[in-house]
Amino acid sequence: MKKVLVILILFVFILLVAIIGSLLISPNEQVEIVEDILVTQTNLDKNYSCYGYTLDNPKIVVNPYGNSNLSALIMFNTENDVKVTVYLNKKDGSRYKLYEETEAKKEHYLDIYGLYSNYENIVTLIIDSKKYEYKINTILDIDLPVTDIEIAEDEIYFQDFNNSLIGINYEHEVVYYLQGFSNKIMQLKNGHLLVSDSRKNNDGSYVSFSEIDMLGRVYNTYVIRNGYKGLVCELSNGNYLVLSDDILQIDRQNGTILKKFKIDEDDEWLNLEYKEDSNEVILYGKNNTLYYNYDNLDLKDKQDSQNEIKNNIHIENGNYFRMFKQNRFGENKETETDKSNINLLFYKKLNDSNNIYDIKLKKEFDRIVVNKQGDESIYVILDKFADRRVYKVDSQEFYINDVSLKGKYSIYVKVDNTIYKTNYYVKF
Repeated sequence: MKKVLVILILFVFILLVAIIGSLLISPNEQVEIVEDILVTQTNLDKNYSCYGYTLDNPKIVVNPYGNSNLSALIMFNTENDVKVTVYLNKKDGSRYKLYEETEAKKEHYLDIYGLYSNYENIVTLIIDSKKYEYKINTILDIDLPVTDIEIAEDEIYFQDFNNSLIGINYEHEVVYYLQGFSNKIMQLKNGHLLVSDSRKNNDGSYVSFSEIDMLGRVYNTYVIRNGYKGLVCELSNGNYLVLSDDILQIDRQNGTILKKFKIDEDDEWLNLEYKEDSNEVILYGKNNTLYYNYDNLDLKDKQDSQNEIKNNIHIENGNYFRMFKQNRFGENKETETDKSNINLLFYKKLNDSNNIYDIKLKKEFDRIVVNKQGDESIYVILDKFADRRVYKVDSQEFYINDVSLKGKYSIYVKVDNTIYKTNYYVKF
């Protein structure tokens, strides 16, 4: 009986210590929140209207969606239905036609893109032979790379740059910059672009790809559960072939997987296409080319390949500005937890003096991002009543997808066999 009583007292004491310790340094600060780009753009759209603006006094917004410094949106009304032709001036004083509106209208939302960086650009609108000129100043304070690739006068060459996408014209001037998107790029039949979102998974693959226009508006985002490898092909029916662990056919309207072509060989893949005349899905790699029969999914043949993807695109303007519904289809795969049994009863408070790996956390709309210095592994622990998740962080940037996380979690870290409790919590 005495033994039982001693054990009971010891248990109560440990419980009290844990509760009191938790109260003394309970987390009272929420981790940094990064707003969802789709929410941001929806809110921005509410402010964009042509009403009350005229050709003599239009509303001009540079970088209207906050991710494309070398673009602008011009808005105005006209008394009658007219069709506007848009021109841009070159640095030599000449001008070229950007596009013409597809129909006569009174409400005008003009996408302006291809502007020079750090320059006073001149945009000219022509309506019934009458000319209107506007000056648009751009600022882009980054050191951009130089390329010697051959670019036609009516093309823009796109390339990755620090988790962003830049566009270079035939003069080798930077005329496009898009933050948060990168990798391969292709133009759709509607004039929009398909690009990889720059967010990555822990295995290095991309989380998703998006349909955008030249102003950086996102129309649809497709999250690929096992990661997206940067290659996509538009089919004649509008659906997409996407390279993940396998080749997937994705329904464009809802993001569901319609077909799967199993890849039985790895390579550094360069391009993906579908040929209607031969009914083949073709995956080009540096070393091999794989051919699949589109109907029965069989691997037909393989051979040496030298195919290269080109990022030179002749921009054909897509749908002009309108209030549109943005969609995100699919979801991330749940981040694997570690099986370590970590006791949180005794811990230290994490502060500037003992945060030796400069551990930082932020919450995106669908995951936690953990950043740290050094190559040593640490553990991040999310804890709430009856739910503890342990994650081994063995890279300088690590992602915890919130697929099954619910509620409010305190955040601990384990470094060199010492448990630290942060002053932060995260809510899902």
